[in-house]
Parts: sequence; C-alpha cells; structure tokens
Amino acid sequence: MQANDSRYSIKRADIVGKDLVVHWGDGHRSSFHPIWLRHQGECETCGTSLTAGRSIHIGEIPQDITPTLDRHGEKAVQVRWSNDEHRSTYDVRWLRNHCYSDQERASRKHEPTLWDPTTIGEPPCVGLVEAEAHASIRLTLSQTVSDYGFCQATSAPTQRDQSHRIIELVGEQRQTHFGTLLMKKRAKVDDAGDITAALDPHSDETYRLSTIGITVFPVLCPSPAGGDSTLVDGFEVAWRLRKESPADFELLTTLPVTTHRLDRSHNSGGPERWYMSRLPVIKLDYNNDVTGVRLNEPQIAPLDAPAQQIDAC
Repeated sequence: MQANDSRYSIKRADIVGKDLVVHWGDGHRSSFHPIWLRHQGECETCGTSLTAGRSIHIGEIPQDITPTLDRHGEKAVQVRWSNDEHRSTYDVRWLRNHCYSDQERASRKHEPTLWDPTTIGEPPCVGLVEAEAHASIRLTLSQTVSDYGFCQATSAPTQRDQSHRIIELVGEQRQTHFGTLLMKKRAKVDDAGDITAALDPHSDETYRLSTIGITVFPVLCPSPAGGDSTLVDGFEVAWRLRKESPADFELLTTLPVTTHRLDRSHNSGGPERWYMSRLPVIKLDYNNDVTGVRLNEPQIAPLDAPAQQIDAC
C-alpha cells in the first residue's frame, strides 16, 4: 500500500459498545452503527442496493443486533451478527468512503466554484474533438460543468446533423416539449427563443418541478450583429445576497413562487399542455447551503402570497 493511501489503511478495529470503530492510518476515527452496518451489508444472500435487489429490510433488523469482529486486514473487515450468525464483509475503501462523521461528510460535499475576474477573462474551455478521443478530457468537461456551471466547447462542428456529438459527451438527451429546438427568427413568436431582442439572465423551464440538468447550445451560424451569450453565477449572486441582505435572502429561500407555461403544441404536437411549479427562487439543502437558483421573471405567474409579503416581493 502506498504511503499516500494511509487514509485507507486500518491501524486498529474494535467493537465499542455495539459500534464498529475503525482507527485509520491518517489518524481519523470512524464509528459505524450496527443497524446501519447490517443494512448496508452486500453478499449473495443480502443482495445489493445498486440493483435494488437488496433482500434485507431495515425494519426487520433487530434493534439489539450486535456485531462481533471476526477479522480485519488490508482490504476488508468481517463481522458476525448476533441474531443469526450471518457474516458480513466490508471493503476497506468502501468503509472509509462512506464514513458519516462530520469531517468526512463535509469533505465529500461538492462545493461549486464561485466566479471571479479570472473566470470571466479566461472562461473554462474544452476541445470537443479532444474530449471525444480521451476519457480524461471528457472527465474534465463534466467536472468543469459541475464546478462552474458551464463550459465552452471549441472545435465543434457547425452542421446541424452533427450537433448531437457534444450532447453525447454529457449523456442521454432529455426531450422536453420543445424537442430539439432550432433557435432562429420566426414570424410567429411562441417562445422567447424566437425573438431577436436581448434576454435577461434567467434559468430555463422554471415551471418544471425538475429543471433541465445541462443545456447544450451548439452555435451553427453566429449572428453577424449581436448574439452575445451572457452568463451569471447564480451561486455567487446568492452568496452576496445572503451576506448583504439577509432578509431578502430568507424571503427568496422560503416563499414559493409560481411559474407556469402554456404549450400550444406548436413545438410538441398533440393537445395543449399547461406546466406549473410552485417553489422558492433559491433552493437550500439540509445544511442551509445553496444548491440551486431558479429565476425566469417572464414565467412568474400572479404572486400568491400573504398580503404583507407582496410589497417585499
């Protein structure tokens, strides 16, 4: 085992009370509750959650279940359970990677990169052809989108029938009622993408309970005048708002805002459809950290809020 793998080397393992306690080579200490540990055991008998084929149900695990340490080595820890003498083996790396101490949970949590002048001056960029040829560059593309919220792809084809290539680097294309929309000037305006006027920064399709994951904009024919793409770091905006105007921040994280959309079937065909969601503009997780921003002012329906809050809105 390499020296830099000390976080995955076990110095000592014990049963303390009913918990499996592991002391790691880097000085960290993990404690695993017996019901948690039994529920996560994987073998031919217990099945696995990866295929939804787990046969053991948490409600059937005895409250007083206790493990006995059979053995531990460089690669695995094995325990025997008091209720049925079943043996469960846990991979060492799996145990460390799923340690639920505050320290380890914090280290696993993704932190988006807030933009600064460097981001604006040198936006993250990946070559499409290179990404198609090398898995490491595809990984960089995915990580960049995850960290910054966007990534510019160069060397992309300008033929419409080739625009699927950038999508395939990310995953399966998700079809909405728009289908694959070709943005161009149209005589009949049915969507904001049909107009030539500048659009304010916004989130797409806020009227859906689950918004779009990644939007891909292949530039097939650049506009000879205008056509600039404006991007805003919603996480940075939310961070500043929380710092400079806590009351407004709290309002946007707690007050549900209704957004809606009437699809007259021009894009999708079939009957008309009405989409609607009612959610706060800023989404927080269980730690009150910002995990999303959904804002599209033209899609906001008549505000439905207590009268005293309308002015604040």
